[in-house]
Amino acid sequence: MEAQLVEAEKLASSGRVVASVAHEINNPLEGITNYLQLLLENMSEDDEKRKYAELVMEGIYRIAGIVRRLLEANLNIMEEKGDHDINHHIQNVVSLLQGKLAQNNITVNQFLDNNLPQIRCHPNQLEQVFTNLILNSIDAMPYGGIINIVTQMENEHLLISFTDNGYGIPDQDLPKIFEPFFSTKKGTGSGLGLWICYNIITEHAGRIDVKSKRNAGTTIQITLPL
Repeated sequence: MEAQLVEAEKLASSGRVVASVAHEINNPLEGITNYLQLLLENMSEDDEKRKYAELVMEGIYRIAGIVRRLLEANLNIMEEKGDHDINHHIQNVVSLLQGKLAQNNITVNQFLDNNLPQIRCHPNQLEQVFTNLILNSIDAMPYGGIINIVTQMENEHLLISFTDNGYGIPDQDLPKIFEPFFSTKKGTGSGLGLWICYNIITEHAGRIDVKSKRNAGTTIQITLPL
């Protein structure tokens, strides 16, 4: 019990730090955004300096997105654990992303074991993991493709795998994909998606493993204890 209280206090302290840092970043960021918007409104479309101002605005939006994702991850950490049907939460995420999947000509096949026991987890956290993994697969298949999602039991553990037939991850990048701010999406990714996934799964006493081959797709497997 004492160890649990210490861990809870650590989470609360880290939550306060994240919220404070986010606040300190967001306040000046909002001011910069407003002034930059005023500058853009007073620039003509053919002003050669306009493209540089627009690039700065894109950078600001990216910073704001990073801060938002950190806050979302922090809020999910404070969520209470409960016993949940993991298949239900996978189906929920796929349903929510159905429009984006259809728009990108991607088919999702769900091979879900209907006899799985419920597991004790933070459901919103795990849905965030599933969302991040599916969105990564969408980005890896710009011309459409297939995502296979499998759930099964093995040695008193629940296995969840996401496999796509996208362009894969270069061998030299595999050891770094769970590092914060590392991204294979040159110039477009925040580098926080898989880092957040890793931390959420670790907080559940689980593992997340990746197998990938360039131009042959990627499989990400999550292992969770019962």
